[in-house]
Amino acid sequence: MKKTLKTILIVVAVVAGLTLICSVAATMFVNHKASEIINRQVSASYIVVNPVFASVSIHNFHAKNADDSTAFVDFDKLAVRINPFSLAGKHINIRKINLVKPDIHIIDQDTCFNFSDLLTLGKKDTPDTLEIETPDSTAKPWSFSFHNIRLKRGRVSYTHQQQCWPVDNINIHIPSLSLDKPASSDSVSSAPGGEEYAGVSFSLPDDGGRVILSCAYN
Repeated sequence: MKKTLKTILIVVAVVAGLTLICSVAATMFVNHKASEIINRQVSASYIVVNPVFASVSIHNFHAKNADDSTAFVDFDKLAVRINPFSLAGKHINIRKINLVKPDIHIIDQDTCFNFSDLLTLGKKDTPDTLEIETPDSTAKPWSFSFHNIRLKRGRVSYTHQQQCWPVDNINIHIPSLSLDKPASSDSVSSAPGGEEYAGVSFSLPDDGGRVILSCAYN
């Protein structure tokens, strides 16, 4: 009994130590290095990374526009959990995506948007000659599946020529969504006929009304 208890305590200590080290490293990276990569101020109160359960949660995230004075994206919490064992079968299986109170500001600057610079990150200059590789038709393609997708109390505003159109209280719930889902997928249908139920709702400002969409899909 003592050996079993000692083993359990050692495992718990190792998991806690890995989580602490990874969480501190991720928080320091976002607060000190991410701003240099995307050329805008980025911060987060803290990030919890659990390498054992393959989960990440980011708390109180803030990103500003390129002018470093106006807000671009804020959210209270983003939690993501994946199934690491599915990667061996070329299957990216996201088990949970939970986004709480995102506030996104989209600014139309006539020739570009306030996020246009982010779309060019990581792109390399096009070479003079391109070598086109023939795809391997025998290779197994990657498949993607997403489960338990929730967006709670979101807000998106679109601004163009000093006019702002906000949409408040956005809520999205999608039980599962698969792209090229393999036959061995462990997704569970929640509706008859192999279908899933999903819901989207949002409110217009100044008592402009509320839109609610509920659907079944396969």
